[in-house]
Formats: sequence, C-alpha cells, structure tokens
Amino acid sequence: MAKYTEAAALTPARESLYRLLARLYILEVDLPLLTAMQSMTFPPAPSIPALEEGYGLLSGYLSRSGGDALEDLAVDYAGVFLAAGIAHGLAAFPYESVYLSKEHMHGQPADQWIAAAYAKRGLTLRPTLPKAPEDHAAMELAYMARLCRESIEAPGRGEGLFLEQKAFFQAHLNRWMPLFCQDVVRYAQTDFYRGLGQITAGFLQGEAQLFQDETTEPPAQSSILKMK
Repeated sequence: MAKYTEAAALTPARESLYRLLARLYILEVDLPLLTAMQSMTFPPAPSIPALEEGYGLLSGYLSRSGGDALEDLAVDYAGVFLAAGIAHGLAAFPYESVYLSKEHMHGQPADQWIAAAYAKRGLTLRPTLPKAPEDHAAMELAYMARLCRESIEAPGRGEGLFLEQKAFFQAHLNRWMPLFCQDVVRYAQTDFYRGLGQITAGFLQGEAQLFQDETTEPPAQSSILKMK
C-alpha cells in the first residue's frame, strides 16, 4: 500500500501528539506537564493554517505564563469542558454523544464498536488519570495513539493497523471533533486552550488528508508537534 508506506514515517510523531492531546483533554494541566510544555519547540505549519495559528497561541501563552498559570488554566479548563461557573451551561463538552445525538446530551449508549475496539486492546488511560466514558475525546485520541504504537512495534501489521486508524478516524473523530474544536476556541478564555482547540483542529485536518486517496500528499512530519 503506497499510501501507508508514505505515512509510516509520520507514525511516531502522530502517536506523540495523539497522546499529548488525550492528556490535555482528560484533566487540567499540572506543574510537571506545564514545565514540560514550556520546553517545547513549535514547528512551522504553513500548509495547515489552523495548526500554525494554534502553535502560535500556545507558544505565546507558555512564554508569558507566570506564577498564576496553573490556577488560570484550571479555571479555564473547568469553564470550557465542564461549564463550571457558567449559568447558561454552554461549553465544549468533550463527548461524541453530545455532538452526534439528537438530544445533544451525554449519556447515550456507547457505540458498540468503540467499546469492543477498546476492550480488544485493553485500552485505559494512565492509572493516575480519571476514568472516562468510551466516547470522551481523550479516550478516542488515546485509542488512535495505541494503534500508532502497535504499528511501530509490529511493522508487519502496519498496513492493517493503518486501515484500522482510517476506519476509526472517519467513523468517529472526524465526525464530531471539528465542531468540538470550534467550541473550544469559542469558549476558552486563555490562549492556552484557544491554541489547543486550533492545534487539534489542524491536526485533524492533517489526519483527514493522510487518510484520503492515494494521490493526496500527507502532511509534512516537521509540522507535527513532538513531545517525549
């Protein structure tokens, strides 16, 4: 599969960014994570404007952040993703069911495919992180990271795992997370979370390109943010 051969070099960087995004959506930022992110370098991404804008917002916030950063980010996280302190309850609720169900409410039965896919791979977030429903953004992002990791560790299964990634991305993430990202940018009060929304949107655009037909060029590896 020519498409997979072209994309294989991107897999480690894609796994890293999927894992970082999953961590940022499941829980507010703590000091070790903030410190690690302050040492990051942000690559140019001129082919994906949302990605480049997001990098700029996040980089700018991290370079200016002071002693109140953790408190400010915790307040913004609670407001954006939990609607804490917001009377009208508008927020970017990080659940697929909120965006795809007719009622726009969380708590719809989990997609059986999602539950079965997670169970097959024993997917959980780190023990130190809170549990999340199957349709939480962090769980779906972590599942994509798991597929990337498996393709690195078992290159002989790489083509099949690439097709699994494509199927899951198109059936789930790409159906709701672009709208979710718009809401993150809309409701965030800090450039950190505005940047996170833009980075996620841009990364999803790059992934959509990656999973298109054979003639579509994948995004440049240098445009994907890497984190150890």
